[in-house]
Amino acid sequence: MIATEREWPLILKQFFFLGWFWDRSDPDKMATPTPLLKDELDIVIPTIRNLDFLEQWRPYLSPYHLIIVQDGDPTKVIKVPEGYDYELYNRNDINRILGPKASCISFKDSACRCFGYMMSKKKYIFTIDDDCWVRTKNSSMTVSICLLCCEAYKLV
Repeated sequence: MIATEREWPLILKQFFFLGWFWDRSDPDKMATPTPLLKDELDIVIPTIRNLDFLEQWRPYLSPYHLIIVQDGDPTKVIKVPEGYDYELYNRNDINRILGPKASCISFKDSACRCFGYMMSKKKYIFTIDDDCWVRTKNSSMTVSICLLCCEAYKLV
């Protein structure tokens, strides 16, 4: 179930307290994150590539459990930076776990994240794509907290 309108202010408030915002006067100076919702939040990442981008996200994502769903060729080895608590699933795992119902999880698109939602045992799930980078002072790429929060789901 998607979070209700009444729940969004609480979710956004907690998410901003995580430190996922930038000091407008200095984009390189970020708030120190406080790992709220640590035991209630999973991060789901659909991917086709190595997860080097997680190094930039380490101050924010390292306290949380990651559920990584590999899209594409299941024989390709996906490298995850050391120090993360994660589960990694590929098409072979989905076929093994879901059996004949595995075809309901489409691949070759980011819909494979749905399997990550299913595998989560937490109350909240945030998802981030493998091409989202933290904004740096000289970067034109900006990650919008609104986009990340739009994909928050509350499980009942």
